[in-house]
Amino acid sequence: MSWLAPRGIVAASVASIFAIELSGSGYVDAERLIPLTFMVIIATVTLYGLSAIPLARILNLSEPNPQGVLIVGAHRWSIRLAGLLKNAGIRVLLIDSNFENVYAARSADIEAVVANILADDVVDQLDLQGIGRLFAVTANDEVNALAVLHFRDVFGRSEVYQLPYKKKKLPDKQPVSLDLRGRRLFSADMTFQRIQQSSGPAEGIEIMEINSKEDVVQFDQDNVIPLMLIDEQKNLLIFTDEKKPQPEPGMQLIFQDMN
Repeated sequence: MSWLAPRGIVAASVASIFAIELSGSGYVDAERLIPLTFMVIIATVTLYGLSAIPLARILNLSEPNPQGVLIVGAHRWSIRLAGLLKNAGIRVLLIDSNFENVYAARSADIEAVVANILADDVVDQLDLQGIGRLFAVTANDEVNALAVLHFRDVFGRSEVYQLPYKKKKLPDKQPVSLDLRGRRLFSADMTFQRIQQSSGPAEGIEIMEINSKEDVVQFDQDNVIPLMLIDEQKNLLIFTDEKKPQPEPGMQLIFQDMN
């Protein structure tokens, strides 16, 4: 804080007062005080801005590439997904306003908190150490979109995701603008409705080790949707509409069986 605390407003205000007083007292060069002060402010702000991230890393206050996931919405499908990610060595934090949902997650040994994701102080309440992205997977499309907006400045626009909108909209409902949404998770078919309709064990989510190219070919089917990859460095690669990471031997594939 001593390095980054803002000082520009006070310095500019005091410099203006001093410049007026000095000019009135006959000091010819007093008018130079204000531009010199602003030059110092600009230089220090630039220095602080460029050095903030390296300094935070030196002090162990930030991680260079956090791979953890904050999941909004604790239901059977998201709890199962969180369990797979946790077992793969990736930190997951579930958040839900329903205590029973959070209790179910904790019963499955998943880290979860009861909180309103849209509350103004929710960011201060959460321990986001090691978490670098958000998945909004509630049944409410509008809540998902608002959660994305709420955390876009925390994780960056490229690391906030939400489930695709429902296929059918009520006549009096208008879809939210693309500019106000997060990146669309997985594929256009992976709406909340489709997830709830999927059968199979544990909501159809499974994980497998990719040992060869043949393992990839067998999942190139209409009834299987790849969700994400975990590489050997424990980096999480998310499938979205615009980005389809390429599975390679040595990776782990998390997929949704829609049978």
